[in-house]
Amino acid sequence: MIVSAIPVFEEAAPFTDVEEDTRYTDAIDWGYAEGIIEGVSDNKLEPQGTATRAQVAAVIMRMALLAK
Repeated sequence: MIVSAIPVFEEAAPFTDVEEDTRYTDAIDWGYAEGIIEGVSDNKLEPQGTATRAQVAAVIMRMALLAK
């Protein structure tokens, strides 16, 4: 049995380049709601793009702070 640990949010993240029915949509909505994911602009995430080391480091730091 597969159990999802990511809750479903009523309000979607504001990214226009994230489709509603992808396998990662709920994770993006959760990450945005928790302040972990900010996107590359106010309305773009570029989910198929390549993340820089700085972007990955920022996400890891935000997750670490959230876990405290």
